[in-house]
Amino acid sequence: MRYQLVQHKNGVFTPDTIDALRKLERQVSKLNVTLKVEGRPALEMGWGSIREDPGPTGLPPEWSAVPTGREVYLRLTIKKDEEGSAASRRERELAMLWGMAIPLGFTPFTRYPLPGPHDEVFHFIGDWTTMMDQLLGAGRGEAGWPGFCCAAQIDVGKWEGPRMTERLVQTHLHRIGFNVGAIDGVVGNKTQGALRAAGMHSMPMKDVAKQIVKKAPHVPTTLEKDIQGRLEMPDVDWSIHPYGQVRTTRTVQGANLHISGPGRVVIDVRDPPK
Repeated sequence: MRYQLVQHKNGVFTPDTIDALRKLERQVSKLNVTLKVEGRPALEMGWGSIREDPGPTGLPPEWSAVPTGREVYLRLTIKKDEEGSAASRRERELAMLWGMAIPLGFTPFTRYPLPGPHDEVFHFIGDWTTMMDQLLGAGRGEAGWPGFCCAAQIDVGKWEGPRMTERLVQTHLHRIGFNVGAIDGVVGNKTQGALRAAGMHSMPMKDVAKQIVKKAPHVPTTLEKDIQGRLEMPDVDWSIHPYGQVRTTRTVQGANLHISGPGRVVIDVRDPPK
């Protein structure tokens, strides 16, 4: 366990999540809006409590981010806005919240900033961003969310499932840059190869677990200048939706990307080629 959960507003969170929340609160304080921040109390983060009340996502304990201290419920409200209907006002509030929260590292649970039952749910992935990116990049997207929940629960001492020591080692191998696949607690060829590359293959697993949590976390490179990129999607019916500090321009064959900082890009493929 690396982190102690800390009380902040109406919930307990990891310290890095609280740092990001405070940055968001400072931004909001300069605007004509209010921000409600909520989470789960520490006593309601055990697996038994999650089974009784899984929260807005409805996920079971082993797939839930509730015990991690990284699931937060945010609601931004414009103080005075008499234009349009309540639904259109809510859409403006969500768009404003996404524009501030995503660049700070918060990931919305919903795909689009539209009113719905999960529009207040956000997650701060933090150190586990590298793991999620590695699994998604390797075509193991189905292992990304369970891996994050397991890793983040272990990080705060809330994992109640089997093979915790082995899973801890796998999660932190991901964190320091080694892609070992799914966080399943099975020490296979990928995990053994990563331990060998990290110089820890000759150590007992319990000793590895004690040492690997001390290794410095992966820190994403800070952009020193804007980055230009290109996405090619010929012969496909698709749409692209950028958020944060990412801008896109559609082209005949795809899209050009202009990246000036943190953000999010959602691509919907409606008619993939056969």
